[in-house]
Amino acid sequence: MRRCVQTFGLYCIFPEDEEEDPKLEFEAKYVELNPLGEGGCGSVFNGYRKSDKLVVAIKHIPNENIYCTHFDESGRELSVEVAVMLKLQSGTSNSAGSKAPITLLDWYVLPHELILVLERPMPASDLQSYIERRGGSLKESEAKIILKQLVEAAIHLQDEKIFHRDIKLENILIEMCSGAPRVRIIDFGLSCFTQKNSNHNTFYGTDCHVPPEWLFRYQYSADEFWPGF
Repeated sequence: MRRCVQTFGLYCIFPEDEEEDPKLEFEAKYVELNPLGEGGCGSVFNGYRKSDKLVVAIKHIPNENIYCTHFDESGRELSVEVAVMLKLQSGTSNSAGSKAPITLLDWYVLPHELILVLERPMPASDLQSYIERRGGSLKESEAKIILKQLVEAAIHLQDEKIFHRDIKLENILIEMCSGAPRVRIIDFGLSCFTQKNSNHNTFYGTDCHVPPEWLFRYQYSADEFWPGF
């Protein structure tokens, strides 16, 4: 048996019977293949959904690497990464790929880890690799297209009161299915909910991308500086 809970406007399915094994549910629905990469919070694997062979990214996050949690409207404690992605999807048609942020397809809470099943745009690569394959720089016309989309993505997150806190080249995917570069934002593991003009007194993110205001007064307020990189 399962119960249905409304979370950020979405109806999410949670196990009602404690004997249900979320790992078995995951394995019944998805096939996990080769590793794609490893970061500070977890490991990501290539995979696909059995029902329609949809290519997905499968992220494993050990419980000790879940730094932030959030209580939803039903009082259930969620990883902030899950809560933020549900919030971003609540204002869309729920179709994968309709916005810059990557879509969360499923998540499974296991005793020692959290498994996220994520949309995997194909073909795509992170912006770091994308630039390297072009000799270490981009043509001005192409850079304008990418930067415009990055600014639009930052505005979208700000409108949704979400602070990513770790936007960098490795967390920006460039999707090329349409022939023109399309920006996608990944890895919301360090994100949080925020209010306009609110200050943050604890730095989360990558040290080499620390905003300058943090260096001067140990406070920062939004993803406003990172497009300059």
